[in-house]
Amino acid sequence: PARSRRRRTPTVPGLDEAIAELELHQLILQGKTDEARAALDKASGIRKESQVRLWLKLDQHEKAESVAREAVKADENQYLPLACLVETLAAVGKVDEARDHYTRLLELAPRADRDLPIAKRLDALAATWTAQGWSAAACCESDETSSTRASDLTTLGPLTWSPYAAEPIRLEDTGGEIWDLGEHRGRNVVILFFLGGSCAHCMQQLALFGKAMADLQSLDADLVAISTDDLETARLLKQNQEGVDFPMPMLADPELATFRLYRCVDDFEKLPLHGTILVDRKGDVRFQRISAEPFLDVEFVKRELTRMNRLSPSQAQPE
Repeated sequence: PARSRRRRTPTVPGLDEAIAELELHQLILQGKTDEARAALDKASGIRKESQVRLWLKLDQHEKAESVAREAVKADENQYLPLACLVETLAAVGKVDEARDHYTRLLELAPRADRDLPIAKRLDALAATWTAQGWSAAACCESDETSSTRASDLTTLGPLTWSPYAAEPIRLEDTGGEIWDLGEHRGRNVVILFFLGGSCAHCMQQLALFGKAMADLQSLDADLVAISTDDLETARLLKQNQEGVDFPMPMLADPELATFRLYRCVDDFEKLPLHGTILVDRKGDVRFQRISAEPFLDVEFVKRELTRMNRLSPSQAQPE
């Protein structure tokens, strides 16, 4: 004999409420108004705006108005509940109050999407009122004086991220030479901010990037490390007795001036942070990773340098 199989219905958020709302519409279409009223009275999970429209279809005006006012009270200064209240008050014959709330709605959201179904219905309603001699414009503040007008988005920053100019770096290296970022214009630069020779994780990072230095150079990139140690301590690290090779130039920034320029300092704790910065050929920062832990993903840096080279190809030098 065939075994019966029970199909398990997956749980979908809001599914039960949606089904209940559809069943209510079905009851109303079938003329089973008493059954629909009883079901709607128990259907607490249905959105307030949907409940209001169902109560209006059932000619329960007081109930519809009560639910609409509850929705506005629960979500003050929100477009949809207030729009629903306007529609409800107009439907139950309280036209003056509906117009007052409509005026408030225009002040609250003067640039609301007019393609919304509720907005289309309210526009039709307002057109009827206008034909009767009422004017919303006379009741509303102008766009220049309205306290609820939209903000100028240009004051909030650019719509999309764009590379920003790298801060100048000019520090002495462990060999007594001045290392100047500006002199590397035309080449990519990988900058490692590290927390001195006492940071074991930093040593791991320097070793990993040091081994990849030839690969980085093949990608037209120079590598430099900036330490929180003073110059003499950085020199001892560079010339360490263990024979660990750190081939990149090593700069000292014990006062953290350059760390601060590149935001590699915790402003709250007043402590330096690890930083990995990629500067492109034009001198713009294309990638930064600032963290309590050093960035160890050399392969990511290689991929990013490859991408940077596509975005900013090198210019052939004139002969």
